[in-house]
Amino acid sequence: MSVFTLLLSIVKVSAQDPNFSMYHYTPLFTNPGSIGLQENVSIMLNYRSQSVEVGENFRASSLSGYYPIKIRNHRLVVAGNFLNDQIADFAQVNGGLLGVAYAIQITPLSELSFGAQSGFYQRRINNNFTTDDQFVDGVFNPNIVSGDAVLGQTVSYPTLSLGIQYQLNDEQGQEKAFVGVALFNATEPNVSLDESGKDKLPSSIRASVGYRIYQGYKFSVMPTARLVRQASNNFLNIGSRFGYELDNSEEGVKKIDLGIWYNTNNLGVFSIAYEQPNLTIGVSYDLPVGADLNTAQNGIFELAVSFRIKKKS
Repeated sequence: MSVFTLLLSIVKVSAQDPNFSMYHYTPLFTNPGSIGLQENVSIMLNYRSQSVEVGENFRASSLSGYYPIKIRNHRLVVAGNFLNDQIADFAQVNGGLLGVAYAIQITPLSELSFGAQSGFYQRRINNNFTTDDQFVDGVFNPNIVSGDAVLGQTVSYPTLSLGIQYQLNDEQGQEKAFVGVALFNATEPNVSLDESGKDKLPSSIRASVGYRIYQGYKFSVMPTARLVRQASNNFLNIGSRFGYELDNSEEGVKKIDLGIWYNTNNLGVFSIAYEQPNLTIGVSYDLPVGADLNTAQNGIFELAVSFRIKKKS
């Protein structure tokens, strides 16, 4: 398989939604319904980098903002996001989305949130790349169709996603349990780089669940799971988050959060995060744990930073 063919096949996969391993720090890519559970005006930065066997790196950068509006005992949250997804130096996806969610207070400790979001993206194959796919053993063969025709091509497309999320908190206002399901890319837009072709962006079902099974004086354990089904990209994340409380004051809780998950794409996911009322910083690494690995799934590094600016009362 040539480098061009490999990269082009990965571009098809990249047209699908980004999947951040620390999905609890990416509400807009996990469940539009979870937007409504954001209690603070906040800004989130997410970065993901993964290497492939051709010596290239894929990089995804995301910037999100959330603004909650209290309506009696309920909450309306407006959110926005900008995404830059680089497929080595070969291709990229740029775009943004706007989302809105409404959270209904069911009991003093539980909420049910409904959310929707719409985005607009541009997918582009860079023209500063040479395929060399018409050369066989150093000899030019004009009978081979060149892949250079797709270089410099762009396609723009809209997206629409819907979701619902339920969350239960403890007496301290900390997350105790959650369950949610979402439908991404409901309209399945055409993302083909060929005007006469059809390459639909497949719809995606995403479900997540978690429950804190242990809460000690300082230490807590919350098993979580996430299921993603999108065309041939189907996988399950199952594992747990482990929290250690550093301080608990009127300002809020400061803690260290460790995460360990198994991804059925033969990956082990390890994360560590420092959380306080106004700031969260987390990093994770996906480590291959199987022999038959996809070329796009070598080591994967992630960084998540969240600034909470103001709490709406």
